[in-house]
Amino acid sequence: MEMKLCRKIFSELPLKKGLGFLAIFFLVMFSIVYYNARNENRSNYNFIITKIKKSASDHINVANKEKEFDFFNFDSFRVDIKIGDSIDKKHFPKIYIFIEKTLY
Repeated sequence: MEMKLCRKIFSELPLKKGLGFLAIFFLVMFSIVYYNARNENRSNYNFIITKIKKSASDHINVANKEKEFDFFNFDSFRVDIKIGDSIDKKHFPKIYIFIEKTLY
């Protein structure tokens, strides 16, 4: 009985309304992701790493008491990040600068 009700509801939904709803849904989701990425890209910070989390899928999370930063598809064997190192990020960066603890 419930299946017949679902079929009835979806059969009465016009195709244009359904496609319009999907288009608006994806547009809103894309806008939210773009807005959050743009705000993160505009941020400017410099902090010393106090916590590092590494996962098996090349995902590294570095943090201090106030800020947390994620790197995806990061090759940690080429760049050895340790607790006490520093990250410097300017507005709209093309690169992120890691400063080793022994250099400062």
